[in-house]
Amino acid sequence: MTREEMNSITLRSVGSESSTGLRYEMPPQPNTRRIRVDYIEDAIDVIKDLERVYGNYKRKVNNGEIFNTEYYIADDISVGVLRYLSKPYLERGYVKRLLKNVFVTAKDEYFNNYLRDNYKNLYYRLENYIGEHREDVKDSCGGLNDIAHLAFSTLMKLIRSTTPDYWASWGGDLATGMEDLHYYNKKYPGLDLQALSDSLIGAYQGERSRYLINNGVYLKGDDGKNKIQCNFVDLCDDADSIALAYSVGRDKDYIYSLSSSMENYYKGLSMRYRFEQYKYDGFEIDRPRAMKEMLIGKVANNHIDFNAFDHLKGNATTYEKECACDSLALYIYTMCK
Repeated sequence: MTREEMNSITLRSVGSESSTGLRYEMPPQPNTRRIRVDYIEDAIDVIKDLERVYGNYKRKVNNGEIFNTEYYIADDISVGVLRYLSKPYLERGYVKRLLKNVFVTAKDEYFNNYLRDNYKNLYYRLENYIGEHREDVKDSCGGLNDIAHLAFSTLMKLIRSTTPDYWASWGGDLATGMEDLHYYNKKYPGLDLQALSDSLIGAYQGERSRYLINNGVYLKGDDGKNKIQCNFVDLCDDADSIALAYSVGRDKDYIYSLSSSMENYYKGLSMRYRFEQYKYDGFEIDRPRAMKEMLIGKVANNHIDFNAFDHLKGNATTYEKECACDSLALYIYTMCK
């Protein structure tokens, strides 16, 4: 299916009635051929260097050459590498609070300092992919990845935690998408809520659907910056993390476990195969209604077991949450066709 066909496909909605006629139109995908960023293979090359450094670091720690303390144990190599790549997320206040009892996910200051002090060139090369001003990377099938977000989602699938790993992946992204929907619904009153939701969930920064263009909607927050929190890049990351975690998990301490898993996965990747990975994380990808119901149960209506995540949804109403679940279900369903 071509990008143009994907962008124009219409499906019968599985949710509440919409004034647009119960039809789904997914947001436009980016044309990555026009986006001047590194390829995923460039990032993998840098990750290989990081794996080698972490492998040597772990050997030195185990031999007592550095950080000789009974209170510090180096991670399995792939976990240590992913933890470093996840820094921008592990430094967020709410993540620290939620994961404070899971030692393995804490930011590793020992290794951070070791890398910065001994491998400055590698440290700054990595900043291109995980730093404050990082850029996405692209693949050969039209997808994009945020390496830091991809690493965080993968990491949380590999470690033991009392927090369900989907909150570090599609669950958290969907929750912030609900907050976006509430924000734009208030900013542009009178719009069809389901059509607005369909235009937000899975959108790419800077691209607007026909519905948004026709109604004069601009996807900017109060600070003037792009505000799409459950976006195309996030959903690529979330899908990819499912496959990568499975592959890496078979041998977490092999020095090139992460990079080799990435090489195998991204070689010959298609968008359909990417989004089919969601079926391994509880999505019935050929049943959009079932997906919507699952999302409502795990994200929209989950207020008791994991109420610390409720703030990600902002002040979204029940209906806004359900619309967002409807949109994500149909987005994944469409991408798997």
